[in-house]
Amino acid sequence: EGDNIDAAAAAADDEFDPTIVLPNLISLDVSRNKLTALPSSMEVPALQNLRFGENSIASLPLDLIVQASRALCTLEGQDNQLRSVPDLFGCKRLKIADFSDNVLVDVPAVNPSLVRLSLNNNSISSLSGLFSAAQIDSDTFRSDLTELRVRGNKLPELDEDIMRCCTKVALLDVGQNDLRDLPRVLGYLPDLRRIALDGNALRVIRAPLASNTAALKEFLRKRGPPPAGPGYIVAGSDPAANGFDDDSTPLPTSNEARRIVNSALVGTFTLDLSDTKLDSLPDELKNELVSKSSSSPSGGTIGGQIKKLNVSKNSLKMLDDWVQALPGLSSINAAQNEIDSIPAGLGDIELKELSLPRNRLTSLTLAHSPICSVGNVMRSSLAMY
Repeated sequence: EGDNIDAAAAAADDEFDPTIVLPNLISLDVSRNKLTALPSSMEVPALQNLRFGENSIASLPLDLIVQASRALCTLEGQDNQLRSVPDLFGCKRLKIADFSDNVLVDVPAVNPSLVRLSLNNNSISSLSGLFSAAQIDSDTFRSDLTELRVRGNKLPELDEDIMRCCTKVALLDVGQNDLRDLPRVLGYLPDLRRIALDGNALRVIRAPLASNTAALKEFLRKRGPPPAGPGYIVAGSDPAANGFDDDSTPLPTSNEARRIVNSALVGTFTLDLSDTKLDSLPDELKNELVSKSSSSPSGGTIGGQIKKLNVSKNSLKMLDDWVQALPGLSSINAAQNEIDSIPAGLGDIELKELSLPRNRLTSLTLAHSPICSVGNVMRSSLAMY
């Protein structure tokens, strides 16, 4: 079993002279210290998660990235003094990267397998360089990015050569930049559900459009056809307009359900479907969660790997299906729903946190619920106020 080091909020020494050899280390957290540098000589071939946020680190050692490139899944270095980030193209398993609140002027080069990238509050003036020239020159190259956050930078435009490769992006946060207009390719991105544009001096796009992603995408499509290549919206059809932004229950396709679940299987293993107008667990999503996991040695389900569930601000009546599909849950946030009963299977999972404020629970409901007799849930942290 791999080692785990959590040094958050502890005083750490900046002297890293000897080579650090930790061949079984899978998680290193040195966030919230007083570090000015990370060790440049580390042998950590199994490292999956590296977190060094809230320090004063000015550079990320290239040797460290090379050493960890084969296994690295999460890289979080927000709130430091980073002036640049090494080329991350070799990190083929990297899914989450966060370099918010630094002093970057250029975007890092990333592998197309990256799912979430946050570069908020830097001094970036262009997205050029995010992908290689060879990649963007290909009409068929596509990135796996689902979230791109570049709020609070100095972007005068969104590079069309970059954005046309992001056919899987669902959230694009470009607020507080210097944007005057948007490329029409954004209107053809099928999964794009939200574009945050506040704080930009947009001249062509009126304020009502800027706050309505579906209408904005339709407006942009009227400017011309999509770029060459696969993955764009077919004329007259916008799948995202029929998803979480409308007034009905989301009915994701099987591919979309797979994307949602894959995004949850990295970092904190959190399935976040808050404020998505759900009134039940969609069938396609349930099918994906209960399917067998190829990475589980015991033959468990994909849903069994997810540890946290956030379904707050929806219209759910019950949680039974969710509990059955997610047997590995340790935390459930179901605040602000219409739940009037406690799931019968709650006592079968190792639940530690249960948040149910602003629902329809009564004292009688709680008195007859499984949590009154099941010990492991009684030790959980319950929030129902």
